[in-house]
Amino acid sequence: MEARPRINGEMLSSNIGKEVCIIGKIEQVFGGTSIKVSCSDGKPVTVNVIEPLKENATGIVEIVGKVEANGNVTGHSVVSLNSNTEFDLNVYNEAICVATKYPALF
Repeated sequence: MEARPRINGEMLSSNIGKEVCIIGKIEQVFGGTSIKVSCSDGKPVTVNVIEPLKENATGIVEIVGKVEANGNVTGHSVVSLNSNTEFDLNVYNEAICVATKYPALF
């Protein structure tokens, strides 16, 4: 399996055509086939899922998919990260920024 970069919303435009991993908060669900997500940096992205979501999607999710030319993402996988522990999107976003700045370390 090929490694996919973890990105935030600001990094979408520099990853067009690439497979990426995004973590964010679901803001809106459109008929189970499309979701609006706030990325870890707060930037919104529309994710069009290949298979309709099987459950009522809410909270924090990890999306693996391809960034399209229009900035949307075609999601191959959407995994809910809801659990008993808090997920701090701000800390995650800082980690992404550090990993991008120092790729040799990650």
